[in-house]
Amino acid sequence: MSKRNVLARLPSCSEPQINGLITAYCFGRVSEEEKKALEVHVLECDYCWTQVQRLEQAVHVLSSERTLINSLSASDVATVFGISARLERFLGGHIWHALIACFLYAGLFGVTLLLEVSYRFDAYGRTALKLSPVVLLWIFTTSVIALSLDWLRTSKGKRYGLGTSVATFLAAAGLLFAALSFFLPQFPVTELSTPSSSAQTAYLKDIIYSLLLMLIFLAPTFHFVVAMQRELHLGRHRLALEVLTCSKFSVVPTGAFYVRIWMLVVSLMSMATYSAFSTANLLDHLSPSPYTGLFTGLIWLRLILHYGLALKCLSWYHRALDNLKRECLVAGKTKQS
Repeated sequence: MSKRNVLARLPSCSEPQINGLITAYCFGRVSEEEKKALEVHVLECDYCWTQVQRLEQAVHVLSSERTLINSLSASDVATVFGISARLERFLGGHIWHALIACFLYAGLFGVTLLLEVSYRFDAYGRTALKLSPVVLLWIFTTSVIALSLDWLRTSKGKRYGLGTSVATFLAAAGLLFAALSFFLPQFPVTELSTPSSSAQTAYLKDIIYSLLLMLIFLAPTFHFVVAMQRELHLGRHRLALEVLTCSKFSVVPTGAFYVRIWMLVVSLMSMATYSAFSTANLLDHLSPSPYTGLFTGLIWLRLILHYGLALKCLSWYHRALDNLKRECLVAGKTKQS
């Protein structure tokens, strides 16, 4: 059985901060305190022990027999040191990004439930406070499952990873709305000086806005990065670099599409403009109520979660693209040397 298969069957490390020290440790670039912490950790973690053994062997060979580097293929170097080496880890090695993004996404559903009944908090608040954590847990769990399904299919070269992921997101939101329809009133709760929607309709609109965020910032960016990791894992560095540099002859992996950074920035700015206008208009038409302050606070919390999710995905995607390009360039230089 190959080392790659052994690693694929091992569980991920439960202490990613310690796991992140492995490369520096193998090159002798950690402090004495970090060295001791890692050495204690690997005695209990089979996953990190396997990684240390694999990297130490590679570093030893490269440092003692430098002429051997000419015999290494670009994919050999990339498999050990590049972002493609993380493909077989859970969620492609992007577990913290996935967990944080899914939590922010789930938070939108929990907060908006409280928001839509806040003007009658005396009547619905107690039940809403009990339901919100359940809503958050449901959306968080199903979101992680959605990204996991995408990673599982895409990393194995199967089609429809993104479609499966998006379908899971949509199904989770649809089931949630169907369940909450038994709780949310079919009449307006928020008191405005203009005609307002029922609580059910307002929450459905909130769900659509949240799904729009997922469809633009979360699902397609995650899928593209995992798909490109697989391309590099298979040694297709030149083809991947053509995609990343927008060559007119580039071919994007089947089922993926390259979401450019500028597209995400334009989308975020457009959303911010619309949100600023709609929020100001909403607050201007609020009728006085003992719960006006609560409603306003929840509005701002929803905006923080909304743009926190978008900015988190945007910053992660930018770093991931840089890592993909860097591996392509390093692999290309290695092949030419």
